[in-house]
Amino acid sequence: MKRIILRLFGLGILCFEATSSIGATMLITKSADLSLYNANLLASITNGPQTTAIWFEWGVDTNYGHFTPATIVQNANTLNISNLVIGLTPYMTYHCQAVASNVFGAVYGGDIAFTTVPKFVEVSSNASWSALVLSGDGHELVITSNGIICVSTNLGLTFMPTTGIGSVFATSSNGLSILSVSGANLYVSTNRGATWTTNTTPATFVQFAASSDARVIAASDGRLGVYVSTNFAQSWNSNVLSDPISGGYYISRSTTYSLACSADGSHIYGAATTSVELNSYGWIFGSTNFGATWNVYDQSGGFVLSVACSSGGTIVFYSQYGYAGGQVSTNSGTSWSGYGVQGQGNIACSADGKVAVLNTVSTGYGIGVSPNMGTTWYAANCPIQQGDVMSSADGNTLVASSYGAIYISKPPPNLPVSFASSFTSSNGVPTFVVAGQPGYSYMVETSSDLINWTTIASLINTNGTVPFTDPAGMNYTQRFYRVVVGP
Repeated sequence: MKRIILRLFGLGILCFEATSSIGATMLITKSADLSLYNANLLASITNGPQTTAIWFEWGVDTNYGHFTPATIVQNANTLNISNLVIGLTPYMTYHCQAVASNVFGAVYGGDIAFTTVPKFVEVSSNASWSALVLSGDGHELVITSNGIICVSTNLGLTFMPTTGIGSVFATSSNGLSILSVSGANLYVSTNRGATWTTNTTPATFVQFAASSDARVIAASDGRLGVYVSTNFAQSWNSNVLSDPISGGYYISRSTTYSLACSADGSHIYGAATTSVELNSYGWIFGSTNFGATWNVYDQSGGFVLSVACSSGGTIVFYSQYGYAGGQVSTNSGTSWSGYGVQGQGNIACSADGKVAVLNTVSTGYGIGVSPNMGTTWYAANCPIQQGDVMSSADGNTLVASSYGAIYISKPPPNLPVSFASSFTSSNGVPTFVVAGQPGYSYMVETSSDLINWTTIASLINTNGTVPFTDPAGMNYTQRFYRVVVGP
């Protein structure tokens, strides 16, 4: 035996005789409960009657380098121990192990490696829901419920009905403009559903895509008729595409399954599949001039299900069913490379095209996410195996929906966010204390007219409250503030 002096975190100095065990204590590090930015480190301990301190070591390798505060266990029983670590790097592999120490010595629970990936949590469900879209800023959801358009500004916790009807298919990036369709009528709201205008469409549309301001709309009749409007559906340009597969074969059906649109609406892409006798052939078509002319960009040997593109239209993904995987292009469809994950439904991507989310049938995925344009894929923590997927512009908020249930990778906090207090400092600078749930970031926005809002700060809430000052507020006679959940 030898005498060891150990300094624990905030517990002072303990002196004990080291032996081969620490009494009746047994310690096991468990797999972390993790999300994209946070990890709840877990362990179980069976403790004897002695007082024991338990903490976690964690880091990007087995040298760790980071430590959580210690938890003191004083009873002889089996306990589960947890410590929340926030602010982690997305899609990074970390290591952790639990450590327990008492007067008999120290034991280690064993190393656990984990990778930070999106964790989807169900926020709400309703059997009447039939369509869902996510705004580009990641703050709002718009849904169709029993034929009525409903808006949520808290990521699905509550939905408020509007006077709009139809099946919602797009919203602008800031959530102000909403587009829905019913039969040959297309409905447009530019004030978050307060009022609507109705425009008659030249065909019954079943597939849609829209620019970031929802002004440019691409639509398909489900076959090879593609229509483009650049003025909120007031007028349309129509095209009937030529099937590249025909080649003397009997064409039983050509179907457009998906459309995608760049932020300005100039680049439009479509995913189509043509049935030739007993075989199916997929292909990608597109336009780089608001639908004035069209090209075939790629052909595939199977069902092409979905297409997505970056805000600039240069990065394009498509998913296909039944073959080795989908394809990605980084040059507006000029050339393609496989990303090797087999799709089962739609694909979505962030504005820069780096983050892609896919409903996939590949083993171990369900919902797959790639942070690097399809080079590497991770199985997201999602309780569903199939459904529609959506991504915010920054790729931090991902949504999956299936059978009337909504799952979000960055769910809203359980505690409401608010300005807990506000005052003006001695030098006249407006100062606030923002209160909310720990582990979330919050964006402070300002406005002078309650219509146009500008983000002026991003705050990380580690312990429930976070202070904020606005030196620029001294320059205004009137300034409004609000706080929204950030990425």
